[in-house]
Amino acid sequence: MQQSITKRLSGNENYKDVTVSVKNTTVTLNGNCAGENCAPEIGTIVKENKYSSSVINNIQEKSTIAAVSLNTSLQRIISHYPGIQGEISDSIITLKGSIKKENLPGLMDEISALHPRKVDDQIAVTEK
Repeated sequence: MQQSITKRLSGNENYKDVTVSVKNTTVTLNGNCAGENCAPEIGTIVKENKYSSSVINNIQEKSTIAAVSLNTSLQRIISHYPGIQGEISDSIITLKGSIKKENLPGLMDEISALHPRKVDDQIAVTEK
């Protein structure tokens, strides 16, 4: 059972610091995970295992300070570009809205300076 659960969790990079131990049919989860609500998600995954009778979830979610800082910086940047909206999920910035062609390079330079994992550019570019 322990190998099965470990294998299932190993498919998600955010769960790489989670350890699993099993005694009888009780699963104990320890370590850290990354992402919003990741600890309850892992608990749910383990509870889906039909062989476990109970789950002790000691997982701590990694600090979201970096995520809050990234979001604050993003909001500050896009406030200078009317018509642009931005969202962050798992260090991926999604940009939506419309922008003048001449303003796009400046926006993208500022966004790149935040060092996101990825930028999902869904911006419509206008000539004027």
